[in-house]
Amino acid sequence: MRPASATTLRRWAFAAAALACAIAASQAHLTVRRQLEEHKLGGYRGEAKVPPIIDLATKSLGCFRALAIIALWIRASDLQDQGKFFELNDLFRMISQLEPRFPGVWAYWAWNVAYNCSVKFTDPKDRWRWVSLGIEILRDRGIPINPNAPVLYRELAWLYNHKIGQDMDDAHIYYKVRLADLMQHALGKPPYLERLKAIAAAPATEADLLADPAVKALVAALKAAGADPFDKPLALANRDPALPPAALALLEEPAQADAAARLDAFLRSRHLRDELKLDVARMLKLMDFGPIDWRMPDAHSLYWAARSVELFGTNAFDAANADRILLHSLIELYRRGTLYFQPGTDDEPDSWIVAPNFAFLEHVVRLQEQIVQRHEKSDFGPPTREAFLNFLRDAVVNLFTYNDLKNATRYLQRLIELGGEPKMSLEEFVNTRYEQLLKGMTTEQAMNLISGFLFRSLMWASLGDTDRAVGEENMARGLYARYQDQHRAARFKYPTIRELWVGALRQALYVFRKYQLDELRRLYPNDLKAVEDELKKREAEREPARERQPERPPSPAPQAK
Repeated sequence: MRPASATTLRRWAFAAAALACAIAASQAHLTVRRQLEEHKLGGYRGEAKVPPIIDLATKSLGCFRALAIIALWIRASDLQDQGKFFELNDLFRMISQLEPRFPGVWAYWAWNVAYNCSVKFTDPKDRWRWVSLGIEILRDRGIPINPNAPVLYRELAWLYNHKIGQDMDDAHIYYKVRLADLMQHALGKPPYLERLKAIAAAPATEADLLADPAVKALVAALKAAGADPFDKPLALANRDPALPPAALALLEEPAQADAAARLDAFLRSRHLRDELKLDVARMLKLMDFGPIDWRMPDAHSLYWAARSVELFGTNAFDAANADRILLHSLIELYRRGTLYFQPGTDDEPDSWIVAPNFAFLEHVVRLQEQIVQRHEKSDFGPPTREAFLNFLRDAVVNLFTYNDLKNATRYLQRLIELGGEPKMSLEEFVNTRYEQLLKGMTTEQAMNLISGFLFRSLMWASLGDTDRAVGEENMARGLYARYQDQHRAARFKYPTIRELWVGALRQALYVFRKYQLDELRRLYPNDLKAVEDELKKREAEREPARERQPERPPSPAPQAK
């Protein structure tokens, strides 16, 4: 037999190498698949459908897709360096179509529009459009395609927590008001627990809803009255005055009460699920923490942070970040979980006033203890523990201020047991905190601080919240008494507590809304009348002075050259 030629040997060698590469690739593929399952990344491949246009874009480019992605990322880096954020927004729309299952694309795109693009505008309405777009990019586009990507849930929680919930942005109040308006439209006014239970029990489909004869008859009657429930669902659920009078009258009939309630629950359920991507069962579970007001940004950061924590698993760094957002959201619900919201009118602006909600306090403490225990052996242990101790210190003062001495004493004892404070009485602890608060302040700064508490006392009184009004006044009086003790030998004179209170009342006349001033007139008729008379007298004294001022002569006409 003739020996094999060199060419034939090379062919066999290449074939063997190709076979070896194929075997190695198959093994690598199995390894990757196993890691996807192990780290719960299966949702990135096949579990969630992508829109047809994105599917077409990823398949049509074939082997050139990777080159296109690299070129786009290089261009994105250049645009970021140049500060061309609007062009960057358009570019990331393209990148997201080529890399829909890469969570970093969606996270970066949402961050860019919510933070960089929004601040290029001065009008809060324009800013809100970009912040809303950031929410939609994550909630409506990125997460449905990548349902098991915890980073997207965390980024969405952070957007609610920081961009909307905090006060870093000049338009933050506008964001809060718009979110509150949106959620009040979706859920109605609080309380929400029983309403959410009814919504959770609502039928899943329109067909299931209409299987109820009473509801079917009501829907038919509403359509006959010119109000199709499925055309403008929330208008009907909120009893919009713009609906036909016959439809509104029908919904108010006692005989239709049960059917109308079931119809309302279905309409709200579908809106929450399809438009806001909120799972009512998860919302109900979070209500175990306390009476969550879903108009607050902290409620939404809590919701999405909880989803993130579920998915992060054992990754210590990512889990700690998700824990931090979840905990901070719950702390904010304790600090400002009571909302007094009044949408604006043509004559008056939106009213947004928040107050502590002590119903969340025990849950916050319990969760912080769990987080401290979870991270005690990691680098996050010491700062996590110190943050918990600081929280307990503030909680004790708040409880004392609102006259809940029993719980104030209980949490002070817990603080002492943890080594956060030496053994002392509640009164000693509070006096020490007052001293720390006033330390280093000038007289003007101290009086302004006390006036602020008195002003808030009047604000709560004007809203009918007597407990908070008394609590804020107690805080003001406690600080004033402590300041007096520290400055008894001072030679200068500072205002009395009564004078500070009258000053706060004078300020309230300028900034409170009409319904608030009406309540103050009921509570303090003589004081308010005296302040109003004083202001009218001052205004009357200014008028003659204005009349005596000579008119400014007109500017001479320019001379022709």
